[in-house]
Amino acid sequence: MRRPRSAPRPFQALRRFVLGLLILTVALLAGLYWLGRQGAAPAEAPSGPRPDLEGATAVSEGFEYTQVVEGEPVFRIRGESFRAGEEDRIELQGVGLTFFRQGRELGIESDRALYLPGTSEAILSGTVRILGENGLTLTTPELKLLAGGQRLVSEQPVSFVFLGGEGTAGGLALDLERATIAFRAPLTLAGSHRDGQSYHLQAQGAVLERPSRLLRTEGPSEIRFGRSSLHADRLTVLFADEAGTLQQIHASQDVSGEILPPAETPGDALPFTLEAYAVGLFFEPGGRVPARLEIEGTQSQAALLVARAAGGVTRVLLSRSVIGRFAGGELVAAETVGQSEIQEFLERAGEEARLVRTVSAQFMEADLAAGRAFETVTLTNDVRIHDAAFDARAERAFLRAADDAAQLFGNPAIVTDERGELRAPRIDYQRANGRAHARDGVSGRFQGAMLPGGEAARSGEPTRVRAREAFFDLGGDDFTFRGEVQAYQGTTVLFADQLRSEEGQSRLSASGQVRTLWTAAEGERKGEQVEITATSLTYRETDRRLLYDGPVVAAQGPLRLAASRLEVELDEHRQARLMTARGAVRLDDEATRRVIEGETARYDLAARAVTIAGDPARMRDADGNSLRGRTLLHDLASGAIRVTAGEDG
Repeated sequence: MRRPRSAPRPFQALRRFVLGLLILTVALLAGLYWLGRQGAAPAEAPSGPRPDLEGATAVSEGFEYTQVVEGEPVFRIRGESFRAGEEDRIELQGVGLTFFRQGRELGIESDRALYLPGTSEAILSGTVRILGENGLTLTTPELKLLAGGQRLVSEQPVSFVFLGGEGTAGGLALDLERATIAFRAPLTLAGSHRDGQSYHLQAQGAVLERPSRLLRTEGPSEIRFGRSSLHADRLTVLFADEAGTLQQIHASQDVSGEILPPAETPGDALPFTLEAYAVGLFFEPGGRVPARLEIEGTQSQAALLVARAAGGVTRVLLSRSVIGRFAGGELVAAETVGQSEIQEFLERAGEEARLVRTVSAQFMEADLAAGRAFETVTLTNDVRIHDAAFDARAERAFLRAADDAAQLFGNPAIVTDERGELRAPRIDYQRANGRAHARDGVSGRFQGAMLPGGEAARSGEPTRVRAREAFFDLGGDDFTFRGEVQAYQGTTVLFADQLRSEEGQSRLSASGQVRTLWTAAEGERKGEQVEITATSLTYRETDRRLLYDGPVVAAQGPLRLAASRLEVELDEHRQARLMTARGAVRLDDEATRRVIEGETARYDLAARAVTIAGDPARMRDADGNSLRGRTLLHDLASGAIRVTAGEDG
């Protein structure tokens, strides 16, 4: 046979009282009636008003009865007066009932009691108090005992003391079978544990599961703990013990709140604010301060954790799931699971907040301690950064708020701005100076002609650069590539130890074993490759000139021109049209087997003519013929040489 479920303490005792009250009432009636017939004197009645005797079938004053089992009291019922009226109505004045269980007491007191045998209901009125163990006290003007004593209901305001606090409610319904108390609106409850967190609760209503110390609210609710608060349509508060020590708080449906460190925390603390579908807060043993925070969003609406820093900077963390960790009551770390994003806003006095950066990843770990505003953030898997000046992608990233810097890692990490993109296994950047440092093998791709000189300058093809490392001005024009630099644009190629662009001077410079190759765009030898080697190269955008410092060697087909310095003039399409060589000039023409030497040389690429000047300029060929003159004009197309202001050798 199935055993009936017993109500958990302390409501088990209350239930027995209510059920037993019916039997006791009948027993008292019979006993009083028998005593009256025997002429026994009633107990001494206390002073006070006497009940109305009209219509009474039995009356008594000053009664008390104690049930004893094996020498120990089980319960005691007492009253100032008793009256059995018509229709079996039983009225009692100054009622008190006490239950004894293992050295503990539970009681109900009221000014008056009315029992209706026909419905097995009773009404306690006046000042009604339910007294339980561990300081439980419920006080109300009226309490109804319904359903044969299974439910105690008050539709009048209730005040109560329990769980280390005091509160009020618009009414209550106490279910003895389920051991629950349902409080009606409006509900307030405030408490402060000696060694724990103070709290203050407001709600439209709540249900207390007394044995598990679980309080559930319905409707818009708020709980404050320390200096922090949570607002939600539903709250569940779990108390660790009867002293009111907070153990857990769960909030759900339209949750918002503020998280602040304890008042004794040094420094000016700005609150973390949050918005979510559900929030869980878990306290350290003893309930002194929070230990863990869980924030949940929905499939369509992310949860928000907002941190404000000095200087008008606000960072908003959006994620489906956020887990926060406390130290000493201060929120010091947060991590996310699933696609997450940080939005960074800047707000100046008198201006609306402006979105300046977004950062997203599959997983995030944030250190919130310093400044209490996302001091450092580690991002993993599908990292994306959108800044006003650039975009970035990486497999992992590490952001620091103190110096507004970031480290990007990937295979490769990629930074993109309006000019193109930069790729490397590692890219570091600082937003304050707008500089990025790429290392461990760098490649770049840039729109437009970066390398002047040949036919590729007109093609509009992108320029590609490779190097060991690079320094990049994000959103600007400056960059530096170092270490085995190779730059390509179509058939134009540049090799150097370093390649550098400077926005202020609108120039491009290369140094250290410089070598350039381009395809001639004009003249009879159009399409022929031109190769120049030098110690350094500078390109000035303003006057469209290439300056090679030497020793310099320029070669095109059978021609080889050597000098200390070489200047290349470009046309409007940035294609070479004139070369001017200076200092120890020497032209070797393998086609005619001639060597011409002088102090300067001018090579008109379109006309295929070289003019060499000197004091004097000299020419010799393989047959031993020679010429001297101040100027020697070598027509490369015909092979003819014309001497001016000179003499034959």
